[in-house]
Amino acid sequence: MNHKHPQWNRALRIALALTCTLAASTLPAQEAETDFSDGAGDQRPDQYPGARGAGWAEGWQIPKYAKNIDLNVELDPGDPSPHLVFTMQVQPPSQDYNNASVMRKYRDADRPHQIRMKIQMNHTEGFNDYSDFVGAFGGENPRTNFTSTSTWAVRTVGKTPDKWKWGAYHGEADGGDFSGRAMQEIGGRGNGMLIEPGKIYEITIKNYPEKGSYDITVSNGKDEVSSAGLRYRAQKDDWAPEESGIAFQAQTNESDASVSFSIFEVEISPLN
Repeated sequence: MNHKHPQWNRALRIALALTCTLAASTLPAQEAETDFSDGAGDQRPDQYPGARGAGWAEGWQIPKYAKNIDLNVELDPGDPSPHLVFTMQVQPPSQDYNNASVMRKYRDADRPHQIRMKIQMNHTEGFNDYSDFVGAFGGENPRTNFTSTSTWAVRTVGKTPDKWKWGAYHGEADGGDFSGRAMQEIGGRGNGMLIEPGKIYEITIKNYPEKGSYDITVSNGKDEVSSAGLRYRAQKDDWAPEESGIAFQAQTNESDASVSFSIFEVEISPLN
């Protein structure tokens, strides 16, 4: 004889639902990486501009930028490995802030994860103000500039390119106004890493969206500098979106200024 017990069936369904929910919440972030080894195209994730898949929510995008900016982002298959070359030229009349970027979104951004990237500075002309820089930043919808919904940021700090060092943003995690004082030299003031054209820098960010904080390390292959416990700029509601993005950016206030830098690898991996 088959006796049905509605209470037991209901309890079983609830238990199964809770098990599935707990399992999903403890899954690590999905890996997403690109080294541009698949060349140019939009059919596979590791191409440029690439396609959705393998942890990426979309291919590379170039957000809208001002008409006085000439921007070129192209794939170079050459030495020492395939890479993107970002070149920005500002034409008169200059605006207060001339920004341009290339960005890509990835999935599972609401879980602890590591972001690793390799950047090389190629050349600069102009860029002779503290507000001029090259860098990268993250957030739910990064576009051409670091905003109140952005999370982490790493960029050049210093008045002129010959004095540039790597800096990172240490905010209040409240979505407030940008503060130049919050852009701190990685490794501590006076202990940062000088940026040399032609040298590849590996930047590693340990990102903790549940805490609204991150740690960052920069290496030139020989030496490294680090800063830990840095807080986001974004407020708590914007800390942990399911999809987030990385934007590589340049900014200058000057007319006739130009900059070129290269992006060699970008890798997202789970943190335990």
